[in-house]
Amino acid sequence: MQIYFILASPKHAGNVGSIARALKTTGFSHLRIVAPECDYMAKEAQWMAHGSKDILEKAQGFEVLSEAISDLDFVVGTTVRQRYTTFDYKELKDLPGIIANQAYYAKKIGIVFGNESSGLSNDELKLCDVVSTIPLAVTYPSLNLSQAVMIYAYELSQNLKQIPKMKCSEHIVSAKHFKNFKGLLKATLNNLGLDESHKIYDHIFSRLGSLSASDIQLVLEVRSRIEGKLQAKSSPK
Repeated sequence: MQIYFILASPKHAGNVGSIARALKTTGFSHLRIVAPECDYMAKEAQWMAHGSKDILEKAQGFEVLSEAISDLDFVVGTTVRQRYTTFDYKELKDLPGIIANQAYYAKKIGIVFGNESSGLSNDELKLCDVVSTIPLAVTYPSLNLSQAVMIYAYELSQNLKQIPKMKCSEHIVSAKHFKNFKGLLKATLNNLGLDESHKIYDHIFSRLGSLSASDIQLVLEVRSRIEGKLQAKSSPK
């Protein structure tokens, strides 16, 4: 399993340099940067990186977030605050267990961070499979971007060292990746007349990332039965 740290429109080169250093010291090496609003190879960034310039040099650049996560199997969005939306917020302490559940079928995991002033937008968070947050003692001030990345990197480095290698059932393997599983479920909901305009739609998809492998198997089995019933009804007699 590979963890990719993704920065959406970072504003300060020094923060990007500090993040590179945080990743290097916690054992991570994959950094992606989306539409940066700074020169992340500037002298300030290289000075803050201190011994981690290779992370900056290898960082992959993208124009939009959807492109940066297109090849990933499971994506975690991060936010400092809970919003009046249907997101099912997960605390950082629960994230290693959630990611471990994805070890059955996810090889590339993305952790996405918004920029220093506005964080990730609701539309960007909806591109993610899970929304995570760090509980803070106060609402203001919040953590600096590089501090937040450091905390996530350390937590994951300490708790993802031993992921059990277990065999999947054929039903789970048929889904291949989490995003394929989401596609199957989306198609079934659409067949039932439930599209993105229904509130239940967002409620369902905001909770999928927390499912265990056995939960996913159960959902796939129920979906298969539903699709069978729908096909039987639509078949000419």
